[in-house]
Amino acid sequence: MAVFDKLRRINNAVQAVEAGPGCVGIWVDSTGRLRFKDDRGNVYTVYDPSGETSGTFGSTVRLKGTFDTDDTLSLTVERSVSVTVADSTITFTSGAITAADVGRPISWNGFTGVISSLDSATTATVFTITGDLGSGAQTATVGENFDDALYEVVSIQGDDAEVFTFGSLAASGLDIYSSNPTSTATVVVTLVR
Repeated sequence: MAVFDKLRRINNAVQAVEAGPGCVGIWVDSTGRLRFKDDRGNVYTVYDPSGETSGTFGSTVRLKGTFDTDDTLSLTVERSVSVTVADSTITFTSGAITAADVGRPISWNGFTGVISSLDSATTATVFTITGDLGSGAQTATVGENFDDALYEVVSIQGDDAEVFTFGSLAASGLDIYSSNPTSTATVVVTLVR
């Protein structure tokens, strides 16, 4: 659900202007949490400044990775990415941030936001939650580790005809296994907490 494509900056404040398909509302509540409500009445917390977003049940996280001629791929929920900041646009090395990261938290040097859209293979737009964006080169943290391993793997989608399985779950991520001992497949893993 691309609910964040419908945000824009007005007078230096971000406002929701239209909800995407299946979304009936998006707002920042009085405690600073970014929340949205779907057309079934479920309310989701996308970002919580107290750090408890990762413990919010009902959230979905997508992780993307590519096997490096091996049968094991370690995926982490939180990772570091080098970015260059200019207003609400960030640039990065191609593939460092993907469509799977849209809607995930991103932070650097006192700034916290959400990746609101992937504009190209090397640029994305961020939605500010707290702090000053700053400018220039930054080391950003994309995502945030879960509080525990109380989540489930909903799907593993690969671009090659291989069988993919997963190992034990950890708060920081999981291992994906391929039936091909020299796999170079790209997979997208969907997790639900």
